[in-house]
Amino acid sequence: MDDTLEALRDMGAEDAARVCQSFVENPTPETFEQYATTCIPFYAKNAYSAAELARCIQHPEVFLHYVANEMCEFDYLE
Repeated sequence: MDDTLEALRDMGAEDAARVCQSFVENPTPETFEQYATTCIPFYAKNAYSAAELARCIQHPEVFLHYVANEMCEFDYLE
């Protein structure tokens, strides 16, 4: 997570870094909404269009569970 926050700050996105940290520390539907609006645009080299986002199948409850219970413990190498 530190790398993500540092990358956002390096891009001059201090507000996005603050929102990201808030979401990770307290993953709720409210903090997810702020995270989705403020941070997700930084995840793509070219910002997603409204049409592209509308085509995405979203399950925020799954992401909330992952952030709250798995993200800091998950070993991607296993």
